[in-house]
Order: sequence, then structure tokens, then C-alpha cells
Amino acid sequence: MQGVTVHEWDSSFESQLFVADQGLDFLGGGLYLLLLTVHGLSQIPPCF
Repeated sequence: MQGVTVHEWDSSFESQLFVADQGLDFLGGGLYLLLLTVHGLSQIPPCF
């Protein structure tokens, strides 16, 4: 019974890590796109 409890906690912990990893990937991708956009806009010469 002890092993089952540990296993359930472990799988729950793993799923939390997975969600955190997905969130970090999402944030990283958004930050990368933002930097890419800012970099691209800075390459464009001002029209005025």
C-alpha cells in the first residue's frame, strides 16, 4: 500500500513538472518571438 501511495504522488509530481515545463516553453517561445519582432523592427529604417 505504501508503494502505491508513493507511486501516485510521484506521478502527480511528474505531471506538475510536465505542466511547468510546458509553461516555461510557452513563455520562452513568446519571449523569443517578442525579441525577434523588436529586432526585426529595429532593422527597418524609420519612415519619418
